[in-house]
Amino acid sequence: MKHLFSITCRNTTGEQIIPCVQSIRLHHETSDIVVIDSDSPNKDYFDKLQQYNVSIENCKNSNYMTGAIWKAYYEYPNYDYYFFLQDSTMVVSNLL
Repeated sequence: MKHLFSITCRNTTGEQIIPCVQSIRLHHETSDIVVIDSDSPNKDYFDKLQQYNVSIENCKNSNYMTGAIWKAYYEYPNYDYYFFLQDSTMVVSNLL
């Protein structure tokens, strides 16, 4: 079964999103991850995410979590399961 981790983010430094992605990769090495950026003023963290094989949706999402859910659902329709996370979430075990 195919699953997607979708992380909503409005960031200025990337301090929260990097540990979030690292925690997912630690427990779900082959899972797909997409970061839905909600119009962050600083996008420097995009480069840091490349090493984790993360897709990035750079959108002017004024609806934050709700808008990010819809964006992931419509742009990535071929998944059986979706995990919608905030950028401060830390995954501490295998969820599957």
